[in-house]
Amino acid sequence: MKKILSISATGQNLLKTASLDNIIGRQHKNIKHYICHIVGSAFRQPPGYYAGIELPYINRQLFIDDSNKVLCTAQTMMDFEEVLRELHPDIVILTGWENMTLACALAASKMKMPLAHIDSGLRSFDPSSDEEINRIVIDVLCQYHFVSEHSGMKNLRDEGMDNQKIYFTGNLLADILNIYWEKIESSKHDIMTELEKSNGYLLFVPSISLSVDDIELIKEIFEIFNRISRNYHIYMILPDKLKEKLENIDALKILGKNISVLPRCNYLDFLSLMYRSRMVITNSSAIQEETTYLGVQCVTVLNYTERPVTIDVGTNHLSGKDTAKAEKIINDILEGMEKPARLPENWDGKAGIRIADILC
Repeated sequence: MKKILSISATGQNLLKTASLDNIIGRQHKNIKHYICHIVGSAFRQPPGYYAGIELPYINRQLFIDDSNKVLCTAQTMMDFEEVLRELHPDIVILTGWENMTLACALAASKMKMPLAHIDSGLRSFDPSSDEEINRIVIDVLCQYHFVSEHSGMKNLRDEGMDNQKIYFTGNLLADILNIYWEKIESSKHDIMTELEKSNGYLLFVPSISLSVDDIELIKEIFEIFNRISRNYHIYMILPDKLKEKLENIDALKILGKNISVLPRCNYLDFLSLMYRSRMVITNSSAIQEETTYLGVQCVTVLNYTERPVTIDVGTNHLSGKDTAKAEKIINDILEGMEKPARLPENWDGKAGIRIADILC
């Protein structure tokens, strides 16, 4: 029996692995699929975050201190080497581009094991980004590339990858959102009754790491919110580390009465909150897949995105860190200048089927 080993180093990537695991388990009985989930110490999801979603059985779990990038990479390589020697898979499937994912790619490559990359070919073209370096190196190490959008195909070909090993399979996260669509529509956050009485609300979802390192940008965004909140209520979901830092400098005290901090919620409730909002505002690059699938306008206050399809086809607006431009985009959307809600090609809930068929 052939063995496949899938790696995930974030909760979102574990969701993508869940879609693949479900297809292999149902349609390819001659394949044994193992899952190794790597949990970092810095940005763990709270317990119960994925309540209501059927996650796959995790065969191996590694707990890594990721507070130091170099030590994190080294420790993951050593711990993952033991997993590889124990399971000896026929192929290793990597999802994402975190430091721990790169470490797994390096370890498997050193042991001459074939590698495949899900979400391969995505590029932000920001050379200062650790994640961009990881994306490039992982793709160089991999023999097989599963691509979720056309930009990834072009990037890999431009970088000289073997065209015969590049597969346009679609987006695995769309598979999960498709499966749980009815729950997303019916999910009721504790505050939803109050929200439904309002004339529409905006949702602010900041990045954990980028926000803590750039408080000045967050304060500029808050100034925008104080102006907009005269007519619209704004709800914010703040990571604990960011909330603590903002409280220490009294940054939350300057917010108007129509700006509220929501309690943390699980993933399905979070999706429901986004789905019902007028728009999502963020400086994270991690939620544009969801907002595009949900058809919700998203204003991304970043200089780059590794998913240009969310701009070209989806509902994402990239403002850069120019908050004046971000405010204009927000006001334009509120006045009706919205992007049409269209799904990118192959975001049809069948990416897992395509990838499993190719692998098996």
